[in-house]
Amino acid sequence: MKIAKQRKIAKRERERCATINKEFDALKGKIAFLTAGIPMKQLSKKMVLEIATEYITHLKKNLRSPSVEPAGSTGDLVVDDHDYFGTTVEAMSD
Repeated sequence: MKIAKQRKIAKRERERCATINKEFDALKGKIAFLTAGIPMKQLSKKMVLEIATEYITHLKKNLRSPSVEPAGSTGDLVVDDHDYFGTTVEAMSD
């Protein structure tokens, strides 16, 4: 019985990890336009979360500001292989 229980727990953990990875891939797809200069495989989960968080903060700030930009505009939000909200990509991968 003990082995069967361990296998069940391991299976549940594999399924949980697969679900998390699937959702991270979906989130990468949502922020792909912000990371055009960065290969998708180079983005760690931490980087994906940081970019998404910064983008959400940027959107909140724009919602509160009196000026309205065209739909789909990222305003002054720029991410490429040399700049990530003022931080180098290399520094983020640490």
